[in-house]
Amino acid sequence: MAFATDLALRLCSPYFVTFNTKARDGSWVLRGCIGCLSPRPLSQLGEYANLAAFGDRRFDPIAEHELPGLQCCVSLLVDYEGPLAWNDFEIKKHGIIIDFESGGRKFSATYLPEVAHEQGWDHRETVASLVRKSGYRGAVDEALLGGITLTRYQSSKAKATHAEFQAAMGAR
Repeated sequence: MAFATDLALRLCSPYFVTFNTKARDGSWVLRGCIGCLSPRPLSQLGEYANLAAFGDRRFDPIAEHELPGLQCCVSLLVDYEGPLAWNDFEIKKHGIIIDFESGGRKFSATYLPEVAHEQGWDHRETVASLVRKSGYRGAVDEALLGGITLTRYQSSKAKATHAEFQAAMGAR
């Protein structure tokens, strides 16, 4: 165990921690997501889990009564490729980062590989949504799309429900 702990302290990767809650129809719904695009020590995953659970400004902090219906996902980001054209990615396979400038301001945003597929978006809809996520409020036209620099990446993802986590911890 000491080797595994020591190795985890030394390993670094870009990663995201995502929490989902189970909807009435059985699907998973985003409840919080925080991550980093530059390599960070895996030993800091707990800090990012806390941020995703309690610090994602899009959501109220996760409450104790939500735990039975909670799922946690950790995505390690790998195989960065770019710069590429705005539409040079495979939906479901690649996460994307867009960067562009407009009016002297720089804009940037990312989606993990599963987002476009889960939303049912095509390439244009995915990038248009990401442009909005970046804070840009102008027209998403051909001129803007042509000025986007895209970086694509893949992710290695692990997930567990609260019950699965409790069972694993009880098995120790």
